[in-house]
Amino acid sequence: HDYLWRTQAKEGHMSWIDADGLFRRAMREQDVPFLRRWMMWAAVRWAALLKPGGTKGWWRESWRVLLVTVIAAPFVLPPALVIFLWLMLFWLFEAIVWVPLKLASLIKSRGKEVPPSKQVNAPSLDLKMS
Repeated sequence: HDYLWRTQAKEGHMSWIDADGLFRRAMREQDVPFLRRWMMWAAVRWAALLKPGGTKGWWRESWRVLLVTVIAAPFVLPPALVIFLWLMLFWLFEAIVWVPLKLASLIKSRGKEVPPSKQVNAPSLDLKMS
């Protein structure tokens, strides 16, 4: 599916909707359970909305995507919310720990061009979906 999205659909040789349909069919042939494969298909159909031209034909399948999303939401959203909140908490903790490390690094160099003994990288929060 990633290959189809990266090459065939992106270059216009195949529609996003066909690539997603092949993904669902391949999962069926690999004996992926019914609900799991439909949930994964719905997720990639949602993601197609973010692609250039990904809305073409999307509304034709929208009722299925919405139905599967409503069924999947109680199973997917609570753990996703917990994970998101814990990631935010960890980012905050990491930022708090970073401050004294950065201060110690600055005090040690005191304006001199001294290579740091350890690099102190600032915490980053990257929520971009790739």
